[in-house]
Amino acid sequence: MGKTHNSSIGGGLLDRHRKSRYLASRKKWKFVIAKDFVRKVRRFNLTGRTLEFKIKPIPGGTEPVSWIRDAINQVIAKGMEGLHPEDQVAFSFCCKQFSRGEGWLKFRAARDVTYDDVWKVISDIYQSNSSGLNTETFCLGGDLSEDAWGVTSVKLPAGRGRGRNYNSYNEECAKRKGIISINNKDNMCLPRALVVAIAFATKDPEYYKIRKDTGKIQRDKAIELTKNAAVTIPVDL
Repeated sequence: MGKTHNSSIGGGLLDRHRKSRYLASRKKWKFVIAKDFVRKVRRFNLTGRTLEFKIKPIPGGTEPVSWIRDAINQVIAKGMEGLHPEDQVAFSFCCKQFSRGEGWLKFRAARDVTYDDVWKVISDIYQSNSSGLNTETFCLGGDLSEDAWGVTSVKLPAGRGRGRNYNSYNEECAKRKGIISINNKDNMCLPRALVVAIAFATKDPEYYKIRKDTGKIQRDKAIELTKNAAVTIPVDL
């Protein structure tokens, strides 16, 4: 009984020590977490997380670019915390000073995310908007009514074999009439999607054949559409 009691005390001390270390490390953060939202999608066995950040004001006498670079590195590390290499991550950036809307780095595997890619997007956004980077008006995530910078991550299901009660994305698409899966092996996904949409809108009697590409009718109509529009789609993109 005494052993259990000692273990409990030790556990309490350890928890306090961990909390103390966490608070100490948090003081070194050059950003503030505005929101931390986690959502589970049971149908696909997915877990999504959205973190919204705001970079802290730059202290006087500090080189601003170095400060912001360090802050962004910290944000990337925090946003990818606990992810596996195959999990998906995306970044979004917006500011009230942006005249051309928000910017983003589309979803990619966590293993492929680099600081240079994120920094290049941020630099390009500010150059296109002719606005200097200002921590007072720049953060990560949110909507265009606010200044925001965000990291959205999706943890993919792990395990082997079926052994699950949820559908994969492809299985779900195949079952839903409102979702159309377009074959993109020939780089013709856009014209293929357009001919399917046209067939649906015009109530073409061959709509279901076009939708399912029966007898390659979808491909043929897509090729015809690009020719009529004088558009050339390269074989290799």
